[in-house]
Amino acid sequence: MKLVILKTDIQTVQKVRALSPVFDRHPGILMWSVDTEDVDKVLRIEAVDELSECDVAQLIQPWGVHCEALPD
Repeated sequence: MKLVILKTDIQTVQKVRALSPVFDRHPGILMWSVDTEDVDKVLRIEAVDELSECDVAQLIQPWGVHCEALPD
């Protein structure tokens, strides 16, 4: 299992709900959550080892969502 943690621009619970089918139907995503209260709007994904940050970015980009790796 792999943990992918990204900074996003997801601002609302409504946007999280709109993205829910995208994440829920993806075979490589086991669990996911978005913390809309955090300043970085953190997207946390538990995934199979093959899923990369780039894969996630490509998955949500058509929905108008930008994500990037959190700075250390």
